[in-house]
Amino acid sequence: MISVFNRRAGFRNFGSVVFAVLAALVFTTFFMTGNVIRSKRHSDAEAIMNGEYVEAGSEISYRLDSGKNIVDRLPEGLEFARFEGDDGCLDNLNYDLASHSVRGHIDCESGASIVMNVPEIEGGKRMDFYNVVSYDGNYSNRTHYYTGEESVAQYMVIYQYTGDVPSGAPELPEMMLYSNNSVVGLLQDAELEGYEFSGWITSDVEVVDSKFAMPAQTVVFSGLFTPKIEY
Repeated sequence: MISVFNRRAGFRNFGSVVFAVLAALVFTTFFMTGNVIRSKRHSDAEAIMNGEYVEAGSEISYRLDSGKNIVDRLPEGLEFARFEGDDGCLDNLNYDLASHSVRGHIDCESGASIVMNVPEIEGGKRMDFYNVVSYDGNYSNRTHYYTGEESVAQYMVIYQYTGDVPSGAPELPEMMLYSNNSVVGLLQDAELEGYEFSGWITSDVEVVDSKFAMPAQTVVFSGLFTPKIEY
């Protein structure tokens, strides 16, 4: 449901072992034209664990398909630049600075794009950018980019449901990896008709304004569905 292109970006070698395992995936998912790297629609591909390298100062464009009730809590660290799309496709999309998120719906088949600026970072650091969009409460596959050094210690962020998980609950994205002290945005709440959702709860970190500083340990968020009471 998402496709991505990155201007002025380049691949880094992920290592011969990783490349061998993922060669078929990378070959069918990415192709290069000049200085532009493009991918097919993200629903046709799984994210590469280590992500794709992007240069500081470049742009990433997350493409959104036609759909309703779109919620995209954009990756922390990326700066919103603009929307791009055909006339009429952007009329019902809005970027909210306070929550660093895009909400709305797209009625036209051509979709739209969210263009983000990749920041300059100090040497020796790394920033990871995971993007997970929800359409009508269903999470799409994630996309993963990073800038800075490739080989640094990283720690897992995991989302899980607890209690009785109702049929039709949105499938959760796979674990995400961040370096220590990275600013991480919280995944948007799950939605399911007929149920209330508890929100994402953890005792591993303090979440303020839907974001937190990544500690040097795994962080697990849990969420619970409870049936709505009809009066």
